[in-house]
Amino acid sequence: MTTTGQKVLVGLGFVAVAAAAYFLRRQVSKTEVISWIIKSAPVLQNRNDSEQTTTETEWTKVKEMRIDGKLPIVRTAFFMRPAVYGTTVYGRVYKNGVPIGTIQSSIADAFVEMAEELGPWNPGDRYQIYACTSDPAVPCRVQWQRLGYDLDIMVPSTNIL
Repeated sequence: MTTTGQKVLVGLGFVAVAAAAYFLRRQVSKTEVISWIIKSAPVLQNRNDSEQTTTETEWTKVKEMRIDGKLPIVRTAFFMRPAVYGTTVYGRVYKNGVPIGTIQSSIADAFVEMAEELGPWNPGDRYQIYACTSDPAVPCRVQWQRLGYDLDIMVPSTNIL
């Protein structure tokens, strides 16, 4: 039996809040801002923690998030393991139904993190995890879909010396 992953909305509302807090703390006016950069980082911003399984031996979508902002590069991660130690299970990151990540595998008896830096992402893109198993009698278990990035705000500086 294959379970289709949950759809999770990924937004950038925190970016505006973080920028406003930064400006207030530093008393920086919006006209002084040179740029802000979203960069890949292990800073967890969005997650889909449900566990999904598949017994399919062909690539099957098990988890999905919709991206609602422009992200040049992010750290994608998910955790995977076979239901029975020793059976090989496979996982891979897809974007909009197209594979973009490397094929990852595990035979471990505990969940193993599979992480990569991937991008760019545009509003409406789907960050998907596809998985399969080498033995249809042993499910592939996938959980903790993660998306990590950080916001750098660049402001002008004045050299004193």
